[in-house]
Amino acid sequence: MRQVRIVYVDDDLDIELSKFLGSYKYDSIDVRYEEVQFNPSEDYLQLLCNESITTANVIIIDSKLFEDSKAKKKFSGEEMKLLIKKAFPFIEVIVITSNEINVGVNTSKYSQRKHTGTPSEFYNSQLSPIVVHAINNVLVSRDLADKIKKNKGIDKLLAERIVDSLDGEDRFDGISKSDIDSVIEAFKSLQSDLKEA
Repeated sequence: MRQVRIVYVDDDLDIELSKFLGSYKYDSIDVRYEEVQFNPSEDYLQLLCNESITTANVIIIDSKLFEDSKAKKKFSGEEMKLLIKKAFPFIEVIVITSNEINVGVNTSKYSQRKHTGTPSEFYNSQLSPIVVHAINNVLVSRDLADKIKKNKGIDKLLAERIVDSLDGEDRFDGISKSDIDSVIEAFKSLQSDLKEA
């Protein structure tokens, strides 16, 4: 049976979202669920080095990782999505928010004030299709990686790196702290430009 690892990252884990993801089922896939409670005193490199993150297939990350206004360095789930995709291109990242939907955010968290029905009904209708799409992307990438491994025309080292990356074994692929800082600055500049437009 094929396995997919889903990881939910938040500084303040949402109980209803955790319940939904903890019981998530899809086809004949063995869905493994894990949570990472982000500590605002940590920096993004600590999060990127967390084994749950590096071995995930699908990450659901809160847009607002910092509820604590005293945190030294604040960054958003959207920024983390870019960093994760740079470091681990085959991990699917879904950003979720309790605020209004912004650029780069896939869906919202359940709120009794804003939404009708139960949290489970809401997540089944709103989040589940996005998770299914992400899982399918993971499965397609794995199938293509199997073909790449068998293709004699592709450099063996490159094929191994792709497979390792899919398995969460290719840590950072040569990415440096300055590379990550550059990605964050570029993202902040883009956000600023979009707000002015």
